Amino acid sequence: MIVGVALVPHPPIILEEIGRGEERKAKETLRGMEAVKKKIRGIEPDLIICISPHGAFFSDGFCFLDERWVHGDFGSFGMPELSMKKEVAQELNRELEEVLAREGIPALFLTGETAKEYGIKAELDHGCMVPLKMIDEGYESYRILHITVSGLSRMAHYRLGMVLAKVLERSNLNAVVVASGDLSHALKEKGPYSYHPSGSVFDHEIREAIRKGDVFSLVTIDEGLATEAAQCGLPSFLVGLGVLDGKHIHTELFSYEGPFGVGYLTAFLEPGNPMDSWVETLDAHFLQQMEEQKKEEDPVLRLARRAIEEKVRHRHRLLWRTAREEEESIHDLEEKRFGAFVSIFESGQLRGCIGTTEPSYEHLGEEIIANAIAAAMHDPRFLPIEPKELPFLSVKVDVVQPPEAIKYLADLNPQRYGVVVEWEGRRGVLLPRLKGVDTATEQVRIAKHKAGIPYEEKVKMYRFEVIRYENK
Repeated sequence: MIVGVALVPHPPIILEEIGRGEERKAKETLRGMEAVKKKIRGIEPDLIICISPHGAFFSDGFCFLDERWVHGDFGSFGMPELSMKKEVAQELNRELEEVLAREGIPALFLTGETAKEYGIKAELDHGCMVPLKMIDEGYESYRILHITVSGLSRMAHYRLGMVLAKVLERSNLNAVVVASGDLSHALKEKGPYSYHPSGSVFDHEIREAIRKGDVFSLVTIDEGLATEAAQCGLPSFLVGLGVLDGKHIHTELFSYEGPFGVGYLTAFLEPGNPMDSWVETLDAHFLQQMEEQKKEEDPVLRLARRAIEEKVRHRHRLLWRTAREEEESIHDLEEKRFGAFVSIFESGQLRGCIGTTEPSYEHLGEEIIANAIAAAMHDPRFLPIEPKELPFLSVKVDVVQPPEAIKYLADLNPQRYGVVVEWEGRRGVLLPRLKGVDTATEQVRIAKHKAGIPYEEKVKMYRFEVIRYENK
């Protein structure tokens, strides 16, 4: 059974070997980690389940390391000789693989061979190694499960925690979850991200929710606030909270500080007396959010949504004449021919995106219908959307204006223009006004990466503007 959840940061600088004195600037965090270590030493768990945002990441599912022995080192931080080797509880992986499939939660169990297919490594990352390195100073007689968070919704992360609790409840193992994550990276101008006032607001709200054991506030924290704060810890924390679903939560909040422009929090959560599950309340909240958005939806968004729902529920393609009869205000789409991108989101997380930069159909209405269906069913990064997901989905439509050839990065502006790059038959596209894409250099780099174009290669470039339809 799972006897506790540790919420911890993972800055390598707090390790003495890497910090070389700088770690002393994070004395509150070191004190908090010492308290976490003491709690775990007192429990003497057979298993530590490490949830990390920095392992092998997949947008469409969780990643479990699945070799018997896994290794990692701090070579990326100038200390390759500082390394770690842990044994994985593979028998639990097999049980989790079966239960997750039954629950409809996508997951990849990453072996060395599978990792080669993806061009990655099945190894420990610093999100896991930093806290484990400090825990090992007090207790190291445990095996691990290593899980990387995903691009799936908040509720998918919460439900993963519930599955972990269910599987461990049937075992004879005592387990502790180590939910690894830093809070805002935008607390100071000299931090890893530029300063943003939302950083301290986000950290305060997370801190208060954890202190009170307020699951609802933490799971439903504003998506825009979380994005502006540039945080990485929330998905891990959601898994940790899901582990304790159906139980009152006893919290010890040991420390919080942001000495290097990043918020570090340490806490330990323990299950108390039984209570009702939060799932019904949380689902109702997100459903109500979607219903409120739908009331204000532009007819173009309703067309994309109708196309998705018709395909997912009934396996039929929405006919344009049917859509036109239901929504008079979209008649003028018949008079336009443009490319269009349809993006689908679940709880603020991308769930699918497919589009065209130039028209492929007789008119824009058909273009939107076709690309909405493709985004829902055929985006290779995601599994096809299932009927149970439909109530929680939001959509965005970008109508692409004709692209124009450009020669220089200076001709781009990621807030105004999207970009198309071409090289030896490969083609990459990136829309404008994407979160986290602030420079033309970054925009082109991502577009090249999407197309499998080596970064150093010279490409043909085109820019385009979009007319964007999205929920406010």
